[in-house]
Amino acid sequence: GVSKESILARVNQIGRRKQYAENKNKFKKIQQEAMRENTKAEIANDTNIKVIKAQELLIAFLYYNPDFYRHIEEVISPEDFSVSDNKAIFSRLSERIKEGLSLDYTFFSESLTPEQMSAFVKICKTNRELTSSPKTCEDCIEVIKTSKKKSESKQSVTSLSDEEYLR
Repeated sequence: GVSKESILARVNQIGRRKQYAENKNKFKKIQQEAMRENTKAEIANDTNIKVIKAQELLIAFLYYNPDFYRHIEEVISPEDFSVSDNKAIFSRLSERIKEGLSLDYTFFSESLTPEQMSAFVKICKTNRELTSSPKTCEDCIEVIKTSKKKSESKQSVTSLSDEEYLR
C-alpha cells in the first residue's frame, strides 16, 4: 500500500499549488485593475474623445489597408499618439507591416499585453465599416497631429518662467 506520509505530502503539494494559482490570479487581477485605472486617468487627463476615436480609426484603417502604410509613415509616428495602449498597438502594427509579416491577430499577442490585445481586436472589429475611405485616414491624421501640437504648446507654456510668460 501507499504510506500515510506520501499521501499527506501529495495533499500538501496540491494545496500549495492551488494556493500559488490563487495568489497568481489575485496578483494578475490587481495588475489589470491598476493598468485600467492608469489608462482611465491618462485618458481623462489629456486626451479627448475625438482624439481617441481618431487614433482608433487610424489603427483600424491601417490594419485593413496596410498598403497605405508608406503614406501614413511619412506623416505620423507612434509618438504622435497620446494614449499609451494605442501608441503600442500602432507601433507594433507598423513594424509588422514594414517587415512584411502577417497581420493575423495571433501574431500580435507575443508583443502586446492582454489588455492591449483586447483593445486592438475591439478597435478593428468595431471600426471595420469606417475604414474604406482614404479621406477618413487623412481626417484622423489631422486630428491626431493637431492634438499633438496643442499638447506641445501647452507643455511649452507651462515650462516657461513667470517672466518669460509675461513677455
